[in-house]
Amino acid sequence: MTLSRIKYSAVFLCLLMFWPSGSKAETQDLPFRRISPAGGFTLSPVLEIAEDRQGFIWFSTREKLYQYNSQDFISFEPKYQTGVSHTSNFITSLLIDRSNAIWLGTNVGVYCFNKNSWQIEAVKLVDKEVPDKLLFPTSMKQNNRGEIWMVESGYLALLDSASREMKYVVVNNLRLQANAFCFDDQDNIYAANNSGELYSINTRTFTVTKFAVDISPAKLFGIFLINNMIWVSMDGFGLQRYS
Repeated sequence: MTLSRIKYSAVFLCLLMFWPSGSKAETQDLPFRRISPAGGFTLSPVLEIAEDRQGFIWFSTREKLYQYNSQDFISFEPKYQTGVSHTSNFITSLLIDRSNAIWLGTNVGVYCFNKNSWQIEAVKLVDKEVPDKLLFPTSMKQNNRGEIWMVESGYLALLDSASREMKYVVVNNLRLQANAFCFDDQDNIYAANNSGELYSINTRTFTVTKFAVDISPAKLFGIFLINNMIWVSMDGFGLQRYS
């Protein structure tokens, strides 16, 4: 399947800026207010933001999870598993699922926020091929059917909620590499990786389609599906759009 690619360049933007026109773009001043925890230190860097059913805003940084209640910040640190070094860990992803549970992906496993104890505790998820492996999810999302999918150690996988086992997408007997993904309205997945490959995955049948696109190999920041257009953000190549 060949997708048409639309390139945006600085030259094009300059033409838009200086092209004569009978109308001028209106500008509007938007008020911004810096929000930070007490003590003067800043939340840096904030990696992901999510809202729970109670209206609390949750921020994940590399070291901590923060809850914001419109007035104050409360910070939480994961209660890392025994034997895991505390000096090299960091939070990589945040998900608040449909049951209002808060999931955290870290470079040393998956954790959930226990609202009874107000602790972040380890969740045992299993890679059947490497049972003792600590999972490394860098992106976690939930679709309309309630399934939790993630990019784990650079591979796309579905979490089996009953067995707590990871079900990886496989192509030609190899796990499908992915660095970012998104869902469409039918819960199909569009996934891309740093090698410049773009795929669609039927999440019911695990059927994989590879698209013939000319994405340059680069660090991938994100992939988004808006109005049937696929937007891909990459380091050094800006934003690319596919129909």
